[in-house]
Amino acid sequence: MRWNDMKAKMAQVEQKAPESGYLLAYTRSGVIFQSYASLDALDGVLQEELLELHLFDRDKEYRAIASASRRSIVEQDVHAIIHVADFSSSDKDYVYQERIKLEPSAVRKDQGITTDTITVLNHISYDEFGMAQIDDYRLMMEA
Repeated sequence: MRWNDMKAKMAQVEQKAPESGYLLAYTRSGVIFQSYASLDALDGVLQEELLELHLFDRDKEYRAIASASRRSIVEQDVHAIIHVADFSSSDKDYVYQERIKLEPSAVRKDQGITTDTITVLNHISYDEFGMAQIDDYRLMMEA
């Protein structure tokens, strides 16, 4: 799915992506990881077909995943599954926080990445047998 198509789908969702923050995009040819100052600035960055897109800041993550059924692949109809991960303060007892060290090649000041860790917030729920499971997650960066 192209960025312009995904951006049009994103505009239809009630909750909006962070106006500035960090971009993690998976394309057919590689991964793009950098900060962004505005959503309009992404027009020049995202030229390739997107498989998965994460736009996040300290408070919220906006995730879009290109998806297609077998039939829609033939018809070239790929759509985006959009999810907003925004945990409320009442969820704090159900969130497990992991700090992941980034590879040195990912820490690029010229791309706005000035820290060597990314934080993953895992939202935990419990089934009827008391077994914990991660039912959602959110990426977060702190400068």
